Amino acid sequence: ARNYAQVGHVGTDGGGSVVEADASGVTEISTGNDIRFTGGSGFNNYAQLGHGGAVAAGGHDGMITITTANDIVFTGGTGFGAYTQLGQGGWSSSGNHSGTTTIVEANDIRFVGGGMGTSQSAYAQLGQGGRGASGDHSGTITITSANQISFLGGAAQESYAQLGQGGVQSLGDHTGTITITESAGIDMIGSSTADTYALIGSGGSSNGNDLSGAGTIDVTSTGDITLTSGPLDRAFAQIGNVVASGNGDNDGSITVEGNNITLTAGTGGYAQIGNGGVGSRNSSNSGNITVTANGNLVLTGGGPSFQNAIIGNGDDGFGAV
Repeated sequence: ARNYAQVGHVGTDGGGSVVEADASGVTEISTGNDIRFTGGSGFNNYAQLGHGGAVAAGGHDGMITITTANDIVFTGGTGFGAYTQLGQGGWSSSGNHSGTTTIVEANDIRFVGGGMGTSQSAYAQLGQGGRGASGDHSGTITITSANQISFLGGAAQESYAQLGQGGVQSLGDHTGTITITESAGIDMIGSSTADTYALIGSGGSSNGNDLSGAGTIDVTSTGDITLTSGPLDRAFAQIGNVVASGNGDNDGSITVEGNNITLTAGTGGYAQIGNGGVGSRNSSNSGNITVTANGNLVLTGGGPSFQNAIIGNGDDGFGAV
């Protein structure tokens, strides 16, 4: 049975049947305490703040506003498909998902993929879509003020961490503006297995499927910004719109400002500020990129192939900067 926790409309019937219904509405939260959503240990034991749910079908849209909170923490569980998500959509959901997501003031914001062994797809996402979601996903995501922002890939395959629309094998057009106005630091860390990437941007890893990612990305931090990839090419760390190992178009202007900005490629993965990604040679990757490091700007490559540290568009960093 699917046991889940959800603030939002639709959900799942618990027995594996598709729940088909359109859902919309406004969700507003204001608290001086933490907001924590954690996936469980069983199949599709998900935790979601938004409309949709695992295998939900239909159009899901709405506005989610967190006016004030202490820590906001979304952690994937140890069960297969035990995802956590702040946004519309969900694991293998179908239909168009859209909405505006705003975090006005928070302390730390932390999204961590889960999974354990063969229990995969325990992703953590702030945005519309989800692993295997089909349909067009769009919306605006704004973080006005936060302390530390962290997106960390999980332990099992497809347990990615993403701020943006789309997700692993999420088919359709994924568009939207992403803005981080003020933060004290940003960490993006890919993990150790396939599709455990850390991404600020729309799109995702498609494994040969067609999807696209587009939209303006504007990220500002008074502290350090760190992108560190894992040991596989789809365990990347990236700020940009991406179709990794698939076909599709990626475009949008990108602006990143921080103190020390560090991109470190792992033994098999890449770290990138730009649109595109490894395996996106059949894609059109475009958009102006502006990077301002008020301290040091450090790029460190990894191994002999695909372990690139890139500021630029394309799978090998082609494009104007």
